[in-house]
Amino acid sequence: MKLPRFLCRFLTTQPNQQSYQQVLQEQRQAEKYCKQGFSYLEGEETGYIATKEAIDCFKQASRYNNVEALLALGRLYTQGVAGNGETAFYWYGRAYQLGSAEASYHIGLCYLGGEGVDVNYKKAATYFREAAEQGYADAQYQLGMMCNRPYGLSHDNYTYAIGVLHDKDSAYYWLERAAQQAHKQAQLALGMWHEREAKHGEHYFNYTKASYWYTQAISNGCHTAELQLKYLQQQLAKQKGNSVNITKPVVINEEFINC
Repeated sequence: MKLPRFLCRFLTTQPNQQSYQQVLQEQRQAEKYCKQGFSYLEGEETGYIATKEAIDCFKQASRYNNVEALLALGRLYTQGVAGNGETAFYWYGRAYQLGSAEASYHIGLCYLGGEGVDVNYKKAATYFREAAEQGYADAQYQLGMMCNRPYGLSHDNYTYAIGVLHDKDSAYYWLERAAQQAHKQAQLALGMWHEREAKHGEHYFNYTKASYWYTQAISNGCHTAELQLKYLQQQLAKQKGNSVNITKPVVINEEFINC
């Protein structure tokens, strides 16, 4: 017997509708667990930071593949009192499989610093690049720094990424991409880059650009850039014959630029 058309349509669409409603319900449940987890971390639930309770909530949310919860677990096991590199790597891996650029960045950090895995600069660069190409500023900065060998250090002493990515053009490209997103460490790095190259007579780099990037970094709260800009201005004043007291800024290891 031939079924009525409306009944055929009902039978073919009903499972999909049920599946959609189930997914929606699971998503809301995951968001609820996730929100409660952050409340525990902020002390809103107990009056103190309750890491164990937060982890329990995030794990409940992770059952539904909630990316925010997976990343939170990764961060807690990387930095928090629950510190465990291998476990952190597992949670970042789960988030990465769901397409998270932030997870790709954190996996890169794991390979860069040997958190839960053996140090592997090539894999670190690969994961940084994946996140960088998705516009993740921290990954763009890290990739730029891996491409750039600081001036004055021999190849043998360049331990940050020895044998990997010595590519000046790529270094500048990725640092500039990050700096354009108000990444203050990248802005500071570009200021130092322009100042260093200007001193060595490369015409396409100049002190004006150095000052510009230092100023941008300062506007984003980078105190080191303020010291660097002050020192640069004093040096330029001295070159013009003005009498100034030069205050040398804090020595910065360009492999790990901090603001």
